[in-house]
Amino acid sequence: MKHGRLLAKICCITLVLFACHLAGNAGRLLGGEGEAPSGSPSLRADQFFDYARRCFTQKDYETAVYEFKRYVHFFPDAPRADAANFFIGQSYFRLGRYDKALSAYQRTARKYPASRYGTRSRFAAAKCYRRLQDRQSAREVLYQLSRKAGDPSARDKARYRLAWSALEAGNPGHAKSWLERISPDGRSRYPVEALLAEMEKIDSLDRKSPLLAGLFSIVPGGGYLYSGRFQDAAVAFFVNAALMGASYESFDNDLEVLGSLIALVDLGFYSGSIYGGISSAHKYNRASYKRFLEQVKSRHFSAVLIPRPGKKGLEFSFCLRF
Repeated sequence: MKHGRLLAKICCITLVLFACHLAGNAGRLLGGEGEAPSGSPSLRADQFFDYARRCFTQKDYETAVYEFKRYVHFFPDAPRADAANFFIGQSYFRLGRYDKALSAYQRTARKYPASRYGTRSRFAAAKCYRRLQDRQSAREVLYQLSRKAGDPSARDKARYRLAWSALEAGNPGHAKSWLERISPDGRSRYPVEALLAEMEKIDSLDRKSPLLAGLFSIVPGGGYLYSGRFQDAAVAFFVNAALMGASYESFDNDLEVLGSLIALVDLGFYSGSIYGGISSAHKYNRASYKRFLEQVKSRHFSAVLIPRPGKKGLEFSFCLRF
């Protein structure tokens, strides 16, 4: 009997000690042993952020996305939560996932409108729209920044980018208007005067008159010849000449039906030759303007390689030299 009671006491003491041991482990798992030292939540937040930032710097963008999301989840009100949200977008952008990057930038801009990362997110969103080939939405974002951004330097930056967007769209008049709206401080940061001087050369670009191309096309292939497309000019001339000759021979041999059919076909080729001659002049002008724009970009931009959205490989992108 005595041995039974002793054994029961030993079992009870063992169970109590084991329960205390489990409680201690659970306490460490849930937040550390004992009371957390003063300032430790801030320290842990900084450690989270610094590790995520280090992953981003080391180009481990997948891990950076995960770690920045963990930071935002555990420390939503931390001082650097706006930066963490922004770098989620940056990480997605570097991975070429522009749709997810755009969502992250838009979320950051909505949640932190007065933060500098909110403003940076709006600019980054415009860049995402360009990568997604939605240039109209990119211009709308920049236009809103040019009007409503609280920081004057941000408004100047938006105007400068709108000027480049207008140049790329073939609207040098709009580009000049945006450049002229940049403040004196902005003109010291951006090559406004140099760009305005470059734009003065647009009127002297080598161009072809579509009207003259159409008039020259009265002779089959003349419009192509005027625009420097010699092979197309030769093909248009000989095809039309052959069809005209065949139609004439058919009528001369009293084959009116055949002659009419050939003449109808020749009329289509002749009309196409006139239309093609006019189009060739427009294409020549676009190519001339494109060469001019590439030369300007080579002086004011730097080329980089970026991932292609949803595809394998890389593509060239141009970055402003600020």
